[in-house]
Amino acid sequence: MKKLSFVLVFTLLLSGISAMAQEPVGQSEAMGFLRIVRDPALAGMGGAGRASVGNVAYSAFGNPAAIPFADDNVNAGASYSNFAGANNLQGGAAIKLGRVGITAGYVREMGKEIDFGEPVGSYAPWNQIIGAGASFAITSWLSLGVGANFARQQLLSDYALNAAAFSAMAQLHLGALNVAAGVAGLGAGVKSEGGNTSPLPASALVSASYRLGFGRHAIDVAADADYYFSGKAGVSAGLSYSYNDFAFVRLGGRFGSASMAVPTHISIGAGVQFLGISLNLAFLTANKDMGNIICGGVGVSF
Repeated sequence: MKKLSFVLVFTLLLSGISAMAQEPVGQSEAMGFLRIVRDPALAGMGGAGRASVGNVAYSAFGNPAAIPFADDNVNAGASYSNFAGANNLQGGAAIKLGRVGITAGYVREMGKEIDFGEPVGSYAPWNQIIGAGASFAITSWLSLGVGANFARQQLLSDYALNAAAFSAMAQLHLGALNVAAGVAGLGAGVKSEGGNTSPLPASALVSASYRLGFGRHAIDVAADADYYFSGKAGVSAGLSYSYNDFAFVRLGGRFGSASMAVPTHISIGAGVQFLGISLNLAFLTANKDMGNIICGGVGVSF
């Protein structure tokens, strides 16, 4: 009965595709910050790796279905980035309880103070996301996961936009190969004070990751692709080399349609891990609109 109920919930969320797909191609999207990669390790790989089971701390903003196949029972992390010129603080945690996965996370983006003139004066806009998700491994190689992100965009002290975005994912775990597919960012859209409604950045997506190990060395390769229902598309690819599961070097890139929240860029990253504690740093560049982005964080797993 539990399996049937979970499958029914997953199917209902997937049914949202047909409604979202009716949005006009090229329509402007709202709250693009919902699709920013929060994990500094994945950021160093061009944002690729949502199917990875190595670190699932930020699954509340990505792929909850990966949690039942995670390498560790508990993953948690906190990080900082200066994406979009804002000070972004984010944290997340995921717990594996047998075949069940649970995740939660929080994001706070603090923009620069803007002088709007009289009578408004100066104000620093901010965004936040409260995320949660759950998953269940139906078999030893297949899991389903659902997630919800509740976003708030505080543009002025007395004016804010709110939205709820939902995701539904399926994950195949075939040893060193992991494949995930589903939908993300589904929701009713954002209604402005003037009555106009803009769609959320909803997409159908697929992700794959593969680990090749030889002695103390390992290479992880990942690739992700999104097709947004607004008509945009994005592809990310990256790799990570690790020595003795202690030192990591990462490289990646992303190619995406113009005006996307996460535009075309390249990235490099590095990290260390010891006794379940990790430090990761990523640098994103090669896009004049995005500028140079630094993302760094600390994680714990056991």
